[in-house]
Amino acid sequence: MKKSLGSLLLLLLPLYLFSSPLCDLTFKLSKSDPFINEEIILTLTAKQKDLSSAIFFEFIKPKSKDYDISLINKEEKRGKSQEKIVTFRYKILPKRSDDIEIPLTLKAKQASNASVTAFNTGSADELENLKTKDTLLDLNPIVLKVKKLDKKVDFIGDFELTYKIDKTKANQYEPIYASFEIKGSGSHNEIKTLFKDMQGVEIFLDKRGELGYDYVFVSNKNFSLIPLDISCYSPTKKKYYKLTTKKIDLEIQNIDSNTLLDDNDSYPSSFEVGKILPYINAILLFLAGYLTSHFGLFSRSKKVKKVDNFKDKIASTKDEKELLKLLLSQDDIRYSPFIEELEDMIYRSKRGSLRSIKDRLSDL
Repeated sequence: MKKSLGSLLLLLLPLYLFSSPLCDLTFKLSKSDPFINEEIILTLTAKQKDLSSAIFFEFIKPKSKDYDISLINKEEKRGKSQEKIVTFRYKILPKRSDDIEIPLTLKAKQASNASVTAFNTGSADELENLKTKDTLLDLNPIVLKVKKLDKKVDFIGDFELTYKIDKTKANQYEPIYASFEIKGSGSHNEIKTLFKDMQGVEIFLDKRGELGYDYVFVSNKNFSLIPLDISCYSPTKKKYYKLTTKKIDLEIQNIDSNTLLDDNDSYPSSFEVGKILPYINAILLFLAGYLTSHFGLFSRSKKVKKVDNFKDKIASTKDEKELLKLLLSQDDIRYSPFIEELEDMIYRSKRGSLRSIKDRLSDL
C-alpha cells in the first residue's frame, strides 16, 4: 500500500526537469510504456523567471527514424506577476520496440522589453527579425519503453464504428447513399477508403475529417458491400477487438420499358403510377430548369455579382463523371434533372453537351 501511494504521488506532482535564471521547465508524458504506433502526448511547460526582459520560447523538435513527433498546439498566458507561461503539446508515435531516448531542448530568445514594444506591431513575422540573445536549455532526455503487440492492428485505443444506408433496394443507376464513421480516442493507421473497386459499381467517396466516409454507389445490377473487419487493441482493457459490419446486399431492380409504353398507347391493367412517378418528376424538373435558363424566366433586372465556390468547382470539372460525382455529393433536388442527364450520357450512351449542362447549372 505504501508503494502504491508513493507511485500515485509521483504521478500527481509536477516534475521540474530544469531550472535556470531565465525559467523553470516542467514536462508531463501521457504514457511512458506505449506500444509501437501508439500515440502519446508530451506536454512541456516553460515558466519565465527573469522579468527584466522579454523571453520567447522555442522547442527544438528532434528528428529520428525511431519515432514521429508533431506539434498539436502551443499556448501562451501570463501569470500573477505577468510572467510568460508557454505550454507546448506534442504528439509522439514510436516506430520500433525496446527503449527509445528522445532529447529535449528548448531555446530561450531574450530581448529587452523596450525593444519588443518598439519593434512589435502585432505581426508574428516581424518578431522573427527581432535581435535576441539566444540560450539553449538542454533537458534530461525522456526514455520510452516501447512494447510490441502480438498481433498487427490498425487501431490502438477505444473506438466504435457506426454506419447507415438510405436503402437496400434501388432502380438501375439510382444512387445509393451510405455513411460510415469511426469515433474514439487513440491512434490509428491511415485508412483512405473502406471499400475497394467493385466490378460494375461506380463508387464516389467524400471523406469527413480522418475517419468519416460518405459513399455514393451506382450500379445496374445487384451487388454487396463486403463486411468490414478492422483489427484493434485497447490498452485500457488490455484486449484485442474488431470493428465489424455485416454484409449488406443491395438489390437493383431492372427498369422495364414495357411498363411505360405499349403498342396500343394504353396503360396495362396492373400499371402503378407510383413506380414511374420519380421519373416523371425528374423530367418535369429538367424541363422547368431548361425553359427557365433558356428563356430567362424569372430573371432579375439586376444581377448581383458574387463569388460562388461551388460554381467554380462545376466549371473546373473535366468530364461527365467528375461533374456527376460533384452533383451527387450535394444531395440537392435542384440538380436532379442534371444528374439524370449526365447518367444518360455516361451509362446509356445518349448524346449530350457537357458545356450546356455547366452553363445551365451556372444560371441556377
